[in-house]
Amino acid sequence: MHRAIALSISMLLLVLALSVGTACAQPVFGEESSGLSLALEEIDGDSLRIVLRNKGPETADLGRSFAWVLLAASRDSAFYSSRLNFPAPFELGADDSREMVITLSTQGLFRYQPGTRVVEGYPKADDVTPVSIAILPETVRAQAIAYVHLSGEKITVKSRAATISPQPKDVALLPVKHDELLERFRRDPFAAKAAHDEVVKIGPRALPTLEAGLNDTTMPGHGVMWLASAVVNIGGSEAEALAAKLVRDRRSAVRHVIAYHGPGRNSKTLDEAILEFAAGGSDPLFTAWAARGYSQNNREFPSRLIDVALEANEPRARAEIAHVLGKRRDRRLGRLFSDEHELVRVAAANAVIANKITDRQILLNLADSLKLPGDAARQRMVEAAARAMGRNWSYDSQLPEDQKLAQLERIRQAIVDR
Repeated sequence: MHRAIALSISMLLLVLALSVGTACAQPVFGEESSGLSLALEEIDGDSLRIVLRNKGPETADLGRSFAWVLLAASRDSAFYSSRLNFPAPFELGADDSREMVITLSTQGLFRYQPGTRVVEGYPKADDVTPVSIAILPETVRAQAIAYVHLSGEKITVKSRAATISPQPKDVALLPVKHDELLERFRRDPFAAKAAHDEVVKIGPRALPTLEAGLNDTTMPGHGVMWLASAVVNIGGSEAEALAAKLVRDRRSAVRHVIAYHGPGRNSKTLDEAILEFAAGGSDPLFTAWAARGYSQNNREFPSRLIDVALEANEPRARAEIAHVLGKRRDRRLGRLFSDEHELVRVAAANAVIANKITDRQILLNLADSLKLPGDAARQRMVEAAARAMGRNWSYDSQLPEDQKLAQLERIRQAIVDR
């Protein structure tokens, strides 16, 4: 007799998604079935403890029983372990329990395929090619499942869902699974971010994989950006040399990632490459992102290069440089309030608000530009002026234009008369 239902893994994943998970610090048993219950506990890194408890009157035969672990990496990405055999003694009587400790990185790990079903207690799939634990993100949702022979019957019991960190402490010792990692960079932005985090842990040995991914003309934009970010964040001379080459990559997205993240490395090689390219003026948005990167890391950025971005025929560059000027309390920020592009004026107002700027000259520049068209900019500029001067001003974009202009004139005059 078989009391277990041949569920699809999709259904089990739904249960994982809806269950309230624990941080898995101590055994928490799942729902009882015929007196049996199961718990999953994270010990350290990829080491897990599975505990089977019997509170019923019948004796379980663990010699013919096994368990396995289901790991949900995301809504549409899951893996499952190989069969896990219980240790001797194989009789589990009433009020007794048995535990096993497993290391995921030494077990077989298989990718879930849509439509895979659980048959005789274990997933039945066409492709059973094992994958490396390195393909998993830092945290996953996990559930242990046991298939137990109990007095001639077959019982399926499941632990509660839990959030675990499956990576071993020494990730750098894991083999670099080139194709698997590139697949993760390719899949979607969330998987690419998880792959980025993984290769940064692996270190310089992953650089050939990253370079291959960047040279792949079919790699989607999100993958390219996370690959470039990983090159920077790995650190070390090899990575910095590769990042310096990417400063002149044909793809602007790659260049801009290096421009923004590169200054955080405080690398002479990378600094020289970034500053030289920024000074050339061929990509003013690169210059603006570089300025933001240096500012974000509290590092000096040549003032003359800020002018390169300010004078460029690229409104996005001027909008990005507003953040830098605001942080520096640089009066050149005031010039941006007269910019013909509304997004630049909004960015300038945001910089005033974020940095609590009260400089009179900057506020006068703001006042002189209040009547330029664009309700979004007007509204944000009024808010910036109100905060800087401690006033309760607001801009009503629903009024007729003549009334809006009259409202703005009153605010302008108040700023001038301050």
